[in-house]
Amino acid sequence: MIEKYGLKKEDWHYYGQWEQPALSADFWLRPFGSWKKLGLPDVKKGIMDINGYFFVYKKDMTIVKNFLRDICERKDEKFLENFKKVCLEILNKYKKIEAEIEKTEKNKEELFNLLVNYGREIMAPWYATVLLSDFMEDIIKDWAIKNNQDLTKAVEMIPIKETIMLKQNKDILKIKKKIEEKGLSKEEIKNDEGIWKEIQEHLKEYEWVGTHHFWGEPYNLNKFFDDMSNLNEKKEVKIEIPDSFKFIAEISSELGFLRQYTAEIFDILVYKAKPLLESIAKDFEISYRELTYMHPSEVQEHCKNKTKPNKDEISKRKGFCFFILGDRFEFIYNQKEVEEIFNTFYEKPNINITEFKGTVASKGYAQGHAKIFLVPKDVSKMKEGDVLVTTMTTPDFVPLMKKACAIVTDVGGLLSHAAIVSRELGVPCVIGTNIGTKVLKDGDLIEVDAEKGIVKKIHQCFKRS
Repeated sequence: MIEKYGLKKEDWHYYGQWEQPALSADFWLRPFGSWKKLGLPDVKKGIMDINGYFFVYKKDMTIVKNFLRDICERKDEKFLENFKKVCLEILNKYKKIEAEIEKTEKNKEELFNLLVNYGREIMAPWYATVLLSDFMEDIIKDWAIKNNQDLTKAVEMIPIKETIMLKQNKDILKIKKKIEEKGLSKEEIKNDEGIWKEIQEHLKEYEWVGTHHFWGEPYNLNKFFDDMSNLNEKKEVKIEIPDSFKFIAEISSELGFLRQYTAEIFDILVYKAKPLLESIAKDFEISYRELTYMHPSEVQEHCKNKTKPNKDEISKRKGFCFFILGDRFEFIYNQKEVEEIFNTFYEKPNINITEFKGTVASKGYAQGHAKIFLVPKDVSKMKEGDVLVTTMTTPDFVPLMKKACAIVTDVGGLLSHAAIVSRELGVPCVIGTNIGTKVLKDGDLIEVDAEKGIVKKIHQCFKRS
């Protein structure tokens, strides 16, 4: 049945799993609008999402990987300067776009089109920085081997630039310090007018934290108090960077920053657009959740024609497949076809494995009960001291990361969100295990040796907690 799509398994690389609805997936699959403007090489433009399982065209990966090696060998500052400039030009437009989207008196179709067009534009910096930063791992490893350096020490030499959520951590610590200096209990905080006002302003500024892929719950007072109890001041350590590593450190730092900043901007944009989307859903006589199961083109068509979608058909949607290959785009909802494509492309791992390896992103050792999250919902199951096990973290995972005694991810390199945030929080982290979310279950007691990069089951839980 899938022969009509001309897809060959050997042409695609499985990149990871992110649970998300169709409305969100379409944005993340449209990263080529500003590709050339970023100074990047020509690629076939191949991306596919099957029910949240993300695949990349192998030839594209090879082209980008070789391009990056050449950039680093030549220490091409000109490329890096242009790349940063174009990325920031795109990302820093968000305040203007946000202000437009919040003008509820404007035409809803026009506003939704604005959201779609800018949301897709943001994806060029995101996808480029994901590929480039993940490929930087091999370059960093090669440098470490050549210079007889410990890999983790090499990573520690890469400066961490402050993203929006790292700034949030600093803001929380400032408020925490004031509370401790005044000796206020949790119950007494509301009576301190200055501090209480500061907390309310903080909640307003960061209310989008915890939302991602059009889902999730906004930041609130309880989350703030959790963060405050789990965050501690980190001592800044100045590290001397060898000349031979300076360009690698510079480009790694910029890629790591832009990768996280892009995801944060997208989350802010989507959160600010939620009243618009809720209003459209009301016009369509469906729920907001049901609206997220629609493809943007469907929403645009119904807005334009002032028609209503088939509610029964939307409520039955349980999966989808999108793929882009060159100029070709396919959007598949036929469940039989989606299932066949998935079974063809995804190889299920051996779930009986009790020990597996990954890459150390943040050193340390911990034991705790595994808690599996593909998206941060049902967050109450995550207790302080649990091990967060996920495919790859995104900004909405940060509250969970702050509770974790250790973090384990399936995918992601040394410059991924999980790697950067875990180092900032001082939490042991093993990334790139490929199979963590597939072989572990909620409640499994596990050991995370983030000195050797080994994750081991100590006791298996046969019932999900």
